[in-house]
Amino acid sequence: MSSSAKVTLFRHAATDWSAVGRFAGKTDLPLSPAGEQSVSSYRERNGMPSFGHVLVSPLSRAVRTVELLGYENPVCDARLEERDYGEFEGLTTAQIREIRPGFVIWTDPIPGGETMGAFAGRVDSVVAELKQLQDGTVLVVAHAHLIRLFTARWLGLPPEGAALFRSDTLGRTVLGWERESPVLLAWNA
Repeated sequence: MSSSAKVTLFRHAATDWSAVGRFAGKTDLPLSPAGEQSVSSYRERNGMPSFGHVLVSPLSRAVRTVELLGYENPVCDARLEERDYGEFEGLTTAQIREIRPGFVIWTDPIPGGETMGAFAGRVDSVVAELKQLQDGTVLVVAHAHLIRLFTARWLGLPPEGAALFRSDTLGRTVLGWERESPVLLAWNA
């Protein structure tokens, strides 16, 4: 496959939960006041390029980030929601490891939550669609684990390969092509 499409992944700004490392999957948290200010500051410092397509998770923390970045009429796509963390929703890794020593989010099951297979399946469907674009630029505003998994799958890695990447709030990742090979152009910039 050969394409010239470029995908920019942008993590939403901080929430009260992200500031302390709590898993926020389907819980629809607003941006914290500090998160809102950081988006405005980011936009002032960096400006924002135009994109041919703007996709966003329907969760309010992502939608509000898109609004503050100045993009109008993004396409909300439920496949871009963060993973459902089931019984681990709202917990930190340390709290989960008190219940399940050695727990790893990328390989261990989540009670009452979304399986890695289901999560990867919906991310793979978006990756496949975007890889079909012959030209153009796409902005995707979403969540930490989704962005990490999206990057791994874009590069042809298995889902657990997402563990190799870290996504900070307001982190910007750029994926593209070198000839027929999907590549990572920028990470967490």
